[in-house]
Amino acid sequence: MSNTLNRYVFLCQSEDEDVILYNSLNGAVVLVKTTDVETHFQYMTPQDKGELKELGFFEPNQECEHILKQTYLNTLPTELDIIIEFTQQCNLRCPYCYQSTWGRKNEISMETLECIFVYVQNCLKKNNYNTLRLSLFGGEPLLQKEKVFYIYRKINALCKLHNVQLKTVLTTNGLLLTKDIVQEFEELSLSITLSNKADHDAKRHIANESSYDRVLTNIKNIADILDFEKYKLSLRFNTDHSNINYFEDFVQTVKLLHPNIVIDVAYLEEFESSQNYVNLLPLHDFRRWNSTTAIDILIKYGLIVDVAPKLIRFPCHGYAGQNIKIFSNGRLGCCDAFEPHKSRLTIREVCDSIELVKELPGRSGLADLQNKCFKCKDFCLCGGQIFCKKKPCDYGLINLSDFLKSYVKYSSQGYADLFSFTKTTKKGDDDENY
Repeated sequence: MSNTLNRYVFLCQSEDEDVILYNSLNGAVVLVKTTDVETHFQYMTPQDKGELKELGFFEPNQECEHILKQTYLNTLPTELDIIIEFTQQCNLRCPYCYQSTWGRKNEISMETLECIFVYVQNCLKKNNYNTLRLSLFGGEPLLQKEKVFYIYRKINALCKLHNVQLKTVLTTNGLLLTKDIVQEFEELSLSITLSNKADHDAKRHIANESSYDRVLTNIKNIADILDFEKYKLSLRFNTDHSNINYFEDFVQTVKLLHPNIVIDVAYLEEFESSQNYVNLLPLHDFRRWNSTTAIDILIKYGLIVDVAPKLIRFPCHGYAGQNIKIFSNGRLGCCDAFEPHKSRLTIREVCDSIELVKELPGRSGLADLQNKCFKCKDFCLCGGQIFCKKKPCDYGLINLSDFLKSYVKYSSQGYADLFSFTKTTKKGDDDENY
C-alpha cells in the first residue's frame, strides 16, 4: 500500500505541534504525529494506515482526478434551483448595493410568474429532481408580497404533486417582516442582513427612524416560531473596517434573541455600481479573522460556526441543469452574479423549451475546466475558473490552515457540535475520537 498523500490533501501544524491532514475531496480531517508525516507513515500501525487509506488520503492522484471529472461533469443534478427577483425596488438605499445603478423600476408581472410556473412544471416532468430550492429575492421582495405568496402556493402544490421536496429561501431586509408573512409558508429559511446598531443605521438608513430598531423588533416578533425544522433564520453580518470590532457585541445581541439563529459572517464586497463605497478591510485580513477571532466569539456564546472549507464536487448551481434566475423584467441569468442586461433570453422563450437555458452566457465554461483546473490541488476548495470570479484563483472566506487549527482546538475541547463541518479523528497511540 502506498503511503503517499495525494495532491488534494492539505497539511498544517496544530497548536500542539501535531499535523492536521485535510482531505479536500471528502472533507476528512485527521490529526497525526509529526514523526508519522516525516517518516511517510512508515511506523504508523497497519490499522491507522488502513483508516487513512479508507478516508482517501493515499488515493493516487490520477484516480482522484478521474473521480473528480466523473462526478463534476457527468452527475445529473437532483436539485432544481429557481431564483425569482420580484422587484428591483427597495425601501433602503445601501451604499454598497450591487443593484444601485439598475434603475429600480421593474416589478415582476403576472405573465412572468405564470411562465415561471410552466417552466418549473416542465422541469419536474422531464427530470428526476427530488428537491426544488426556491429563492425569493429582490430588491426587497416583500414589496411584492402578494405575488410572492401566489407563486409560492402554486409551486408548493406542484412539488407535492411530483413528490419533490420544496426548500424556500426568502432574502429580505426585514423592515416589512411579520409573523403572518412567515406563517404563509409551510417551511422557510429567512436571510436578513443585520449588524451592530450604529453601523446598520448608517449603511441601511431610513428617514426618521432607526432601521436597526425596526428590524430587531420584527425579529423579536417571530422569535417564538423559529426552529431548525420549519422556520430558520440566518443573520448576515456584512463585515468591513467599520464594524469588525463590534462583532462580539452583535453576537451577544443575537444570543439573547434566539439560540437557533445562525450568523452568516460575510465580507462586504465593493462593486462597480456601489455608491462610492470602499471596504478598507483587506480580504486576506478578513479571512484570517473569520478563521480565528470570529470563531472564538461564536464558540464563546455557544452559537453555530457556519463557516468551513468548501467541498466542491459538483458544478455551482449557475452551471447545473435547468437552474436559473428570473429577473423582474422576465430576462434570465444563471444566478445572482448576472446582471439583467447580460442576457437576452427570457422566461417566456424557455418555459416550454427548457433545454434553451444551456444558451445562457457562462454555461459553456464547464468544457474549459477539464484541462485547466482538475489537476490543481485547490480544485475542491475553489471550484475552478468560473464566470463570476473577479480573480480566477482567489476564492473563499477563510484561511484554511487557521480554520483547521481552530476546528481541531475546539473539537478537542468538546465543541465539535457547534461546527457545521465533519468529525475529527486523532491518529496516534491513544486513537482518540473527538
